[in-house]
Amino acid sequence: MLKKKSSFAVVGVFLFILLSCTIHETIAIDIFGNKYVGYIEPYESIYLDFVNFNKEFSLTANTSVNFSIQHFSPILDRQISMIINDSDPIEINISFSIDIGEFLSNIPKDPQIENLTFIPNYYSVLHIVSNNTIDNLSLIFQKSSLLGIDPEKNYSIAYCKSEFSAWQIIPTEDQGNNVTRTIKGEVLGLKANEDYFITIYNVEFQSSPPPGPVSLWVLIVITSVLILIVITISLVISKEEYIRELKNWLLPGLSTQHNLSLEEVLENENRDKIIDLVLNEPGIHFNELLRKTSLSPGNLAWHLDVLESYKIIKKERVAHFLVYFPYYQKNPISNIELKLQKSELTFRILQMINEDPGMWNNKITEKLEVNRKTIAYHIEKLKELDLIEIKKQGRKKKIFPKNLDHDDDIIAN
Repeated sequence: MLKKKSSFAVVGVFLFILLSCTIHETIAIDIFGNKYVGYIEPYESIYLDFVNFNKEFSLTANTSVNFSIQHFSPILDRQISMIINDSDPIEINISFSIDIGEFLSNIPKDPQIENLTFIPNYYSVLHIVSNNTIDNLSLIFQKSSLLGIDPEKNYSIAYCKSEFSAWQIIPTEDQGNNVTRTIKGEVLGLKANEDYFITIYNVEFQSSPPPGPVSLWVLIVITSVLILIVITISLVISKEEYIRELKNWLLPGLSTQHNLSLEEVLENENRDKIIDLVLNEPGIHFNELLRKTSLSPGNLAWHLDVLESYKIIKKERVAHFLVYFPYYQKNPISNIELKLQKSELTFRILQMINEDPGMWNNKITEKLEVNRKTIAYHIEKLKELDLIEIKKQGRKKKIFPKNLDHDDDIIAN
């Protein structure tokens, strides 16, 4: 839960507005003002200065916006700029509070990501409700100790909805120069008439503890497993094949809290780099990803969470390290034992069964022009691996793909 902060410093704050926009209005709100109702035309901006609270707010949009700004408690020394991008006019209500408990009875937990500690020391929450879906909401905060954000620390912007059990971090960029720095994040696809809450967390990276005494036998076993995984995956699939199979095999309508399409997940530059690293180095650990991507710990954790949510990578704990592997959900390649992974025929048979459920041995034999006993051997192996099921219909034993909806059945290597 966020706690109240007492601060009486008075500072000047620069307003961050797109250069292409014009200032629609500058409003100074006196000591009695805790609410402002206004309107801006497309590509105009408004700047509100709650002078007695040293609190500043700016809003820019590419569409017309009716808005109300209200603070329910004496939040001091805060600043935020918001940029709205949408195709339709919007009515939006924005409220500020020290404590999210003023908005919700069920307090969401702090983000939980291994190797990272999230510290809720910003002591301010925004509550946002819009009458229309907002395609893109950009949030910009100035890094200043006098505004609650230490320039020397790492931060992640977080959001939650009323049904969330925990705050969710979003990609947060540290921008600017040594004189003026900001943090910026974007929330995509805010749905109409739903409550969204925004806050900021200080993020501290906790390196993995040094391993204690480990027997030589344990080290050999761990090393052997990792080597086997690397060899196995390297025999299975290239990146292009991997992406193609993900699109073919991921469950239709896969729903996550990130509200991204599979194309949006895969086309992001940072996530693409992470996928490359995980495919090229299965078993790569968090610290190494941090070094090779040059992302902040919070941003890396967010992108990893997106990839995990969409079943593109999977994490495992090996000794004291958190490591990542390609994660095939309904992709049968991952379930085929090493001996069969080299067999293009096995994969072709499985593809045929999935594309045309209800096939039988003779039909597969005719299409592939392969010896019937060879086909029977591979079908039996696929049955043993629980990838297919055989149902007798009349005189024929028809073959159907097995429904692999359960995580317990998924093998990451």
